[in-house]
Amino acid sequence: MKLILIFSALIGASLCLETFVGHQVLRIKTKNEEEVKQLQFLESLEHLKLDFWINPSASALPVDVRVPAVSVQSVKAFLESQGIEYSILIENLQDVLDKEKQDMAESAQRQRSTTFDFGAYHTLDEVSTSREEYSDFFWSFCMLSSFQHPILGSQMFLQLFWHVDLCFVVLILCSEQSARADPDSVD
Repeated sequence: MKLILIFSALIGASLCLETFVGHQVLRIKTKNEEEVKQLQFLESLEHLKLDFWINPSASALPVDVRVPAVSVQSVKAFLESQGIEYSILIENLQDVLDKEKQDMAESAQRQRSTTFDFGAYHTLDEVSTSREEYSDFFWSFCMLSSFQHPILGSQMFLQLFWHVDLCFVVLILCSEQSARADPDSVD
């Protein structure tokens, strides 16, 4: 009985994971206010389950929208019938997400085995840890300070490295929530 319960829970959890196989991201370029209104109408059609990454508001700005696989043909047909210009920004969103997940796993593996990779994506915790490690290790020519941004009110961290002919500055802006979560920040 326990085995059936565990198996059922695993199947239920796997069914809850949303995948984006066949989803496309379209970049739509509107030329006038009428086309913007057509996009706003398209956005109001809830059965298409469109996810506007950039909302249609002005004709000068492109609009990015994630289109589920089941709605791709309908949306493209609508855009073409209205004469609205679009291009495919991402052909298959799941492929991009899988690649990003793989890159992050490889980056995490490299980070555990080597030094900090400035070319890879890192979480705020990883950046904070690295920032403090560099300050501790390069104490003779590294300065670390934090301050409150006067306008944004967000916590900012400034890390300054200097050597004879070289000065390298790292500036990190944190949201208020993440700054509050880091009570041990260096002043």
